Parts: sequence; structure tokens; C-alpha cells
Amino acid sequence: MARNDRGMKVYSTKTGKPGFASVYSKFEQVKKQGERHTEEITREVALEIRRDTRQNIRTSLETQTGQLARSAYLKKRRGSNPTYEVGVRADYAEYTEFGTGIYNIFGRGRTEPWKYFSKNTNRWVSTRGQEANLYFNDALESNLGRFPDRLRKKIRGNLA
Repeated sequence: MARNDRGMKVYSTKTGKPGFASVYSKFEQVKKQGERHTEEITREVALEIRRDTRQNIRTSLETQTGQLARSAYLKKRRGSNPTYEVGVRADYAEYTEFGTGIYNIFGRGRTEPWKYFSKNTNRWVSTRGQEANLYFNDALESNLGRFPDRLRKKIRGNLA
């Protein structure tokens, strides 16, 4: 076994033992596969976030029209990196997600009760607000953690 000028062990590729060239080649292979699979997995995870958001809305909110669930969207952003935007377009989405009145999770809601006219019941209703329902946040958190594992498995599967 040879040593370099610093006294470190150097393996020869001629002997069949791993050397710098073969390790570098493997690294480059992993790097290329990672880049290729990143967009695919990013899109898969983004689709799952949108799907789970819709499912969370349907199971945790009293839906009347389904507009909120249908307004969940996925949009690919332009650029060199694979970037997807996932969100909910309904104009009232932030109120159902973060709550209103005394229930607003950021503490920015009204502190006093108020009344509004309900078209559904055709009468005035008094409220202190609506509790937060983190349907989007829950979908985001449950899916984002899966990205690194999926990428790792995809690369390992292709190297085997």
C-alpha cells in the first residue's frame, strides 16, 4: 500500500481496491441521479400536499359547497430549480385555516362578539369567531419530511 506525501494511505485502482477515481466516479453518479430525481420527487410531494389539503378540508370542516377544497392548487414555478407552489385560492381560506375572532392563532382577531346575517339560515347570528383548522399546515408538515427519505431511497435503488 502506498502513502502520499502527507503520509495518508492511497489505494491504487489497478489493485481493484477503491481509489480516489472510483469514489469520485460514484459521487458524480449519485449527484447526477439526485438532480434527476429531485424534480420528480418534488412534484410527487407537492401533489400529495394538495391531495391531503383537500382531504383535510373535507373531513374536518362542515363544507357546504366544496369550493374551499376545490380551490387547493398546484403550480410549477419557472426557474432552474424544481419549485412548486401549493396553496388554497378561496378568498376565505386564511380565516378557516388560522381562525377568526378570539380563536385567531396569531392573536389578531376581534376580542368582542359580533353579529352577521347568515344567508343559509336567513337570520342574524352572534359569534366570537371560528376556531382555527390547520388543514393546509397539517398536510404540509406530514408530507415535507418524506422528501429526503424518498430521494435517498430512489438514489440507493438506482445504485444497487
